[in-house]
Amino acid sequence: MIDEGKVIPVPYRESAYFEMSSGPIRVPPWEMHLYTATDVQKAVSALKRLVNAIEIRLDHQTQSPAAFTPLPWHDPAAFSEQLVPPSTFAYDFLKAISELKIRFRYIAPGIRLPTLSEFLSQSWRGGGSHTLRIFQIQLDDSTRLDPPDKSNPKSPGLYIEQVKPGGEYHFANECRLELPFRVGANGFARQSTGHPLGFNIEDLHPKPEGSRWELYQSGFPTGFTDIRFVQIHKVLLNWAEMVERRDWDVDVDGVTGGIEKFREADTEEHWEKYWIPHSW
Repeated sequence: MIDEGKVIPVPYRESAYFEMSSGPIRVPPWEMHLYTATDVQKAVSALKRLVNAIEIRLDHQTQSPAAFTPLPWHDPAAFSEQLVPPSTFAYDFLKAISELKIRFRYIAPGIRLPTLSEFLSQSWRGGGSHTLRIFQIQLDDSTRLDPPDKSNPKSPGLYIEQVKPGGEYHFANECRLELPFRVGANGFARQSTGHPLGFNIEDLHPKPEGSRWELYQSGFPTGFTDIRFVQIHKVLLNWAEMVERRDWDVDVDGVTGGIEKFREADTEEHWEKYWIPHSW
């Protein structure tokens, strides 16, 4: 974290607690940065690796892929100041990938690139930090849906979790995959800590209940870090590796299998492929 400029040691007398909606957070004896140029580059490189892995597979298709199309963030209209404020990780990341031209829709099973209108039409709360859905989940008649959690009625998709986080426990490059169904009730799907999904460690006799959003998350280990959501580059790298290993199939539309493919994460045979090892 020090090497990448995520935290900087500061003199003790200057390290009194304070909190800002954007910018560094000081927690003695550290100044913690919500995101860095390295964070942006990691996320951009991970997405490019994923796109490249899919493109290589497309070149072997018997059918011709579609023509290259710009991403929605190629249009300046996508960068509404309220939805994607400047000087945030979300802004810098989406700007950095805005010139990519991709000739497929699906970057993971059932997860696709949004249209400009879909990106702009998402609901959000103004006046502070908000979540930002950057990739859509495509539902079809075969998708077995669970009702949204009352405490978290988010539409399915991949979200940047807090566009303008406040407080020392969050980073601006955190993400959350919100599935349309719970995963983990079989007890195989794991967080980085090794805990099953939907596992309440405060229960007297805890058992996995599954979760719509805990897949890929780090959980609550002892120690200093990772009481936060997973960083987005880790998820994108996981997806790139799935394509590279041919765990996921590819056709002219991109990665196949539909969102139901993610139920593999709760099977004895495949759970470890959907698990991200613990790191800061």
